[in-house]
Amino acid sequence: SDTVVPVSVNAGTLVDRYKDFGGKEITLKVVPGKGHEVCKEFFQDQDFLDFILTCGRRRMIYPNEIKDTHSQVPQPTPYRLVQGPEIDGSGVHTYSIESPYINGPCRVRVLKPDKASNRLLFVLPVAPWPGFEDKWQKHGDGLHDIMKHDLHNQYGYTVIALDFPEHMPWYVDHVSDAKRHHESYMMKALVPFVDDLLDIKEPVRNLAGFSKSGFGALRLLLEYPE
Repeated sequence: SDTVVPVSVNAGTLVDRYKDFGGKEITLKVVPGKGHEVCKEFFQDQDFLDFILTCGRRRMIYPNEIKDTHSQVPQPTPYRLVQGPEIDGSGVHTYSIESPYINGPCRVRVLKPDKASNRLLFVLPVAPWPGFEDKWQKHGDGLHDIMKHDLHNQYGYTVIALDFPEHMPWYVDHVSDAKRHHESYMMKALVPFVDDLLDIKEPVRNLAGFSKSGFGALRLLLEYPE
């Protein structure tokens, strides 16, 4: 009953294409009566949990199997601070950074809890910013929701709300456009920027997202369990 991302032309098509190319072991599970929403059944399915844990453990146990295509070439300076901090009445610090992976400056908003903590929560957006106001109005602003419910203090998180200009974020590197390397931006620019900014020893990083940014959170956690 997902009317936002219909199963038949998304996950269903993926299954069909996988089989067309010779794939054999694939299972599509649909939770009855649920649509485009977070549902507890998604995380209570043992087959799904086993799959996720297996993928995550494999990355941790066999890291050398994952090839780093950038390791053999000189790495550019990961980021440059171009503006900030600007501090609003709610205590949100806003920065603007540039990197070689994204076309244009990126907004980074940081909200600290009242009590110091080593816990970080990266909030992943669904739509680009600036622009796409209709999608922001529809899906909301994750940082504002966290502030509304005081979750940063309740759970002791420093919240990092990131943005991507111009293009829809899918949290992967575009195969032909070097200025749409969203995965590299996060891992090679944003994380070092936050580490340098906050100077927290042994930070515990968490990711949160919804819809395709939920996909981004899950994918990045599996790829980079550290």
